[in-house]
Amino acid sequence: MSKRLYNKDWGSQIVAQIWQQLQVIYVNFTADEWLKIEESGLIPREDIGVYLTASKGETKCFVSANYKLIRCLVQEKKEFECLTPQEFVDKYLE
Repeated sequence: MSKRLYNKDWGSQIVAQIWQQLQVIYVNFTADEWLKIEESGLIPREDIGVYLTASKGETKCFVSANYKLIRCLVQEKKEFECLTPQEFVDKYLE
């Protein structure tokens, strides 16, 4: 798939590099883990799966435009660095 996308445009080149260097990590979490987080009320219900995947996947930096989720993670959990896309670009790409 990455070869098919490679020379179409700049965005496709980025996607091609991601696919070529992708290291897949499979994570599992239980219903009990889900319920524990849901009951805490710290993370919006629709974002629990995203959070658990990031947490179990040994995330170092979480990038999301979902400001509500980022705010919850940074203020309460402090497990990993949480940035908006613009903050990530400013910090790591410029």
